[in-house]
Amino acid sequence: RGFTSFSGQAERFPGGLPCVAEAQIASGTGPCHGMAHRMMLQRMMSTGATQKFGFIGLGNMGAPMASNLVKAGQSVVVYDLNPKQVLALERAGATSASSPAAVAEQASTIITMLPSSPHAHAVYCSQKGVLEAVQPGSLLVDCSTIDPDMSKTIHRAASALGATFADAPVSGGTIGADNATLTFMVGCAEAHFPRVSSALGPMGKNVVHCGEVGTGQVAKLCNNLILGITMAGVGEALAQGGG
Repeated sequence: RGFTSFSGQAERFPGGLPCVAEAQIASGTGPCHGMAHRMMLQRMMSTGATQKFGFIGLGNMGAPMASNLVKAGQSVVVYDLNPKQVLALERAGATSASSPAAVAEQASTIITMLPSSPHAHAVYCSQKGVLEAVQPGSLLVDCSTIDPDMSKTIHRAASALGATFADAPVSGGTIGADNATLTFMVGCAEAHFPRVSSALGPMGKNVVHCGEVGTGQVAKLCNNLILGITMAGVGEALAQGGG
C-alpha cells in the first residue's frame, strides 16, 4: 500500500519533501527520471554487468527482496541471524557471510531490511557491524522503517568513512516484495540518487527521491499516518452506519 499513484519508476519531488497526500494527488507530475532509470536497468541486464551486492536482514520483506536481486543476475552475499533464511538464499544462488562486517568486506553495495532503529544501529555501528569493514566508495541503503534521526546518525558515521548512505523505506508489503513492485521512498543527496535508484530497481516499480537523508523515513511515516487516519475514518463510518 502507499504511493500507488506514482506512474514513473524514478521520480523526484521538486523542492524536496512535500506532503504525502499532495504527492499522491500529483500522480507523478514532478520531474520524472523513469526513462533514465529504465535505461540503466536495461543496460545492466543486456550487458550482463554485475556488482557485488550485500543484503542484511532476510525476514518476510528482506528475503524476497534479496531473492529478486539474485533473479536479476546480481552477485549477492547475505547475512541473517536465522540460518534457515540464509540457507534458502544460498539455494537460490546467493553466498553467505558470517557477520555484517564480513558482508561489507565483500560487497560494494549493501542493502539492509531490519525491524527497528536499534537493529539498524547494531548492524551498522556495533562490533562486527557494517561500518567496521566498509570500503570507501561503498553504497549503503537502509530499507527499514526507522527513526529519521537514526538514519542521519548512520549517514554521518558512514560519510566519515567515505561511504554513501541512503534511507529508502518501502511501501507495498510482502506482495510487493515477492513481485518486485515495491515503492522506495529515498532520502539521499541528489547527486547520489541515480546510483541508489539503479541498485533498487530490480526490487521495485517506483523509486522516489524525497530529499536529503532522513526524508525517506519522514515520507514513510507520513504515509503510515495517512493510512491509519483513513482506516480509523472507515471504521467510524461503518460503526455509524451499523448503528
